[in-house]
Amino acid sequence: MDKYIIGSVSENYPEAVQEFVNATLDVFVVAGLAGEVDMSIFEEELCKVALQKFLSGGELDWSEAEFIDTLNLSIAQSHIAYLKEKGYIDSIEDANGEEIVWATEKGKEIINSTKSDDALEVILRQSEQI
Repeated sequence: MDKYIIGSVSENYPEAVQEFVNATLDVFVVAGLAGEVDMSIFEEELCKVALQKFLSGGELDWSEAEFIDTLNLSIAQSHIAYLKEKGYIDSIEDANGEEIVWATEKGKEIINSTKSDDALEVILRQSEQI
């Protein structure tokens, strides 16, 4: 993984949000937890939550639940971005702004070629061979 420059996303947010999110990411990276998530996606999601707190006048602090929820969302988005990059899935935004995701022909071939219910495992093994 390329070295991630903390603050590359948050620079578009108020200074208090930037400082709070950057401090959070520093701890996250130093703890060695950055391997499962695209850090730019995680930073953006943290900024969104922190901005809402900032705008509502709330304290810039994470509850355990909101931090875990934001991390889980970011991990899922990271995997979706990876699968899109490899051409296994594609998506479109519907009229309500919701993302609709589907398997491409390449993705369907891999799903259909496995007898296991865990198609993602097969996709990841295939992509390591590429």
